Amino acid sequence: TGHIACAPGYSNYYASYIGVIESLALEYALKGDQAAGQKAVSSTMNYIDSISYAGYSKDDLVAVAGHDIGVLSRIYDWCYDLFTSDQRSQIILKCESLAYQLSLGWPPSGLNAVTGFGAEGSLQNYLLTFAIAVADERTDIYNYIMGRMESEYIPAISTTGAGLQGTRYGTYRGQHVLTAELLMNTIGYDTDTLFGD
Repeated sequence: TGHIACAPGYSNYYASYIGVIESLALEYALKGDQAAGQKAVSSTMNYIDSISYAGYSKDDLVAVAGHDIGVLSRIYDWCYDLFTSDQRSQIILKCESLAYQLSLGWPPSGLNAVTGFGAEGSLQNYLLTFAIAVADERTDIYNYIMGRMESEYIPAISTTGAGLQGTRYGTYRGQHVLTAELLMNTIGYDTDTLFGD
């Protein structure tokens, strides 16, 4: 059902819980499985009502909150027509509240959008996924996130044609660059031009 029991003062976060909900949403998106879609919707609403991140350090909470923003955004997008308007608003509010935990802050004006903690998962993955998913309802979120991508990240990456994160975090930061490329391509950007061959 998505509802997760939790003792006061403790976290009940497990990535596998929301992963199961995401898989139901994907089943609906790919195959039109109504039962899976309805279960994804009800489970998502129970999840956002019952999740607790108590006890996480600020550093650890950044990754956990970001992961949930990305997954909730995909579920929102894949099951859009099954959610009520009120449910969609609740998901958006939950993602915004989680975004306060990210290194960029909320609105995401902090840090560098090209390299480092501000660029990697926060902007290039979690918030970009969120912005695309809610673009119709919340153009302010879409415009803000895409504004940072277009004014800071895209000029830097298209000038060099190479990864800007260096080799120290290699695959970790690389996965977010690839996610950004895929997402940007999905919404119509010519990523061969932006990111090079």
